[in-house]
Parts: sequence; C-alpha cells; structure tokens
Amino acid sequence: MRAKFALGLFEHPYPDPSFIQTVRSDAHVAIARQAVQESLVLLKNDNAALPIAKNTPKIFIAGQGADDIGMMCGGLDNFLAGPNRQH
Repeated sequence: MRAKFALGLFEHPYPDPSFIQTVRSDAHVAIARQAVQESLVLLKNDNAALPIAKNTPKIFIAGQGADDIGMMCGGLDNFLAGPNRQH
C-alpha cells in the first residue's frame, strides 16, 4: 500500500491514455510472455520429473488453475489480456 501511495495510484488510478498505442501492444505482450516463460520455476524435481522427454505423448495438468493462464502467470496475463482469458 505504501508503494501505491508513493506512486500516486490512489490519486490517479487510471493509466495515461497517451500510452495506449504502446502499452498492451503486440510487442509488449510478446516480451511479457517471454519473461513469464523464462521465469517459471519448478520448486521440486522429485523422481527426476525434469527434463520432460520430447517424445512424451501427454502431460496431465490438473487443479483449479490448470486452464487459467492468468493464474499460471501470477496475474501478469490478467493485466495484459484481461481476466479469465483462455489460451
């Protein structure tokens, strides 16, 4: 909250419309996706789960966020593409 106050986000909660052509542009989205892809971390590698063989026929992903890219990306994609966007 202190950081939000320091940045003035409560006084000016909406983005500057002059950035509309660059923010959320295809180039920005591509960079954000690359950053997410390169920063995902496996916390445990029990039973040598990684690396996954290229010839693995199927990978099962389960759970509440299994098909929610926004949840998988820690909210970054929600900001870039809107909530509940499926890919």
